[in-house]
Amino acid sequence: MDETANLRGNRIAHLIAGVKLFDWDGPTKPLFDEWRELGINSVFAVSDRLAADRGFRQQAADQGIAVFIVAQLLMNQRALEANPELYAITDKGERAIEDWAHFVCPTRPEYRRARYDHFRRLVETQQPDGISLDFIRHFVFWEKLRADSPAERILESCFCDSCLQQFQADSGLHIPARLSGTAERAAWLRQEAHREFIEWKCRLISDWAADLASELKSIKPDLLVNIHTVPWLPGEYDDGLRRVAGQDLAAFAGFADYLSPMTYAGMLQRDPPWISQLVATQAKVAPGRLLPCIQLRPIGETEAAISDELFARYIDAALTPDSAGLLLFAWDWQQLAGEATKKAILQGRLAAAREARNNSTLG
Repeated sequence: MDETANLRGNRIAHLIAGVKLFDWDGPTKPLFDEWRELGINSVFAVSDRLAADRGFRQQAADQGIAVFIVAQLLMNQRALEANPELYAITDKGERAIEDWAHFVCPTRPEYRRARYDHFRRLVETQQPDGISLDFIRHFVFWEKLRADSPAERILESCFCDSCLQQFQADSGLHIPARLSGTAERAAWLRQEAHREFIEWKCRLISDWAADLASELKSIKPDLLVNIHTVPWLPGEYDDGLRRVAGQDLAAFAGFADYLSPMTYAGMLQRDPPWISQLVATQAKVAPGRLLPCIQLRPIGETEAAISDELFARYIDAALTPDSAGLLLFAWDWQQLAGEATKKAILQGRLAAAREARNNSTLG
């Protein structure tokens, strides 16, 4: 059985090797020819232009490469420029902005419906193999946080009037009218409704994702659903995954086919064993369904180069028995034009992993 023909097949025997590709302007046939040779069997298309490119999709189909559309949900600078009232508000009373990250408040029904409708149209017209939910979380710029970053310095959201009104309606709790300003209300929630507010934030995000997945599967029942998750361990940053990001992995695992922790070890200054530790931890709620995303090259301008040896260690850390494969983060695949050694490492590691999994299944 060709593993790219049915990614829903046995998740132990069939290993996913995908590229999270932001865009591509070159010829498609040489790209897909190379990917097949390397052992890559899926592409996660970030830009709508790329996902809508009929020639790109046809070439993928011809080569047996699955296409996932990356659905960017609550990070949307374009929508916020058109309507700044949609901004999420931090516990400091400021708009949820840091660097390139501009986040929408998650309790705006018109925005939620617009995103749902947008991706419904894409699934209806393009019939992708999968949808990959990205930025499905509350605002946090985790990309610049290090292991020793103090939890209390991480901004939280959303504390706009819409969210606070919705929380009170859903929970039955009431924020005292005497409190003035966002900082006072946020402090009261931490002290008097800490657990309830965290649970509500998580349910809000899980419902966003589950409802969208259900709508899209009603159009294409065999659609695969992946969710990109913040790469934090349980308890890290004072339970930051739930408290700050609002990502409940157990809830996600109830409806998603795969979870993809963004294990960018170079960017986060982590060692390769951190990748396998995080995969093993998140796999407790989604065994055999983890797709860790690793770096091919530096993402930030100040990052150190990724050596061939370090790249091999990243792959080995990602391809554990707990994972369903791996994703490769690639701004531009053409950046790897001269990286023959890295490509050979990738090809060899993927071939060895597939052989090992097939042998374990046959045994």
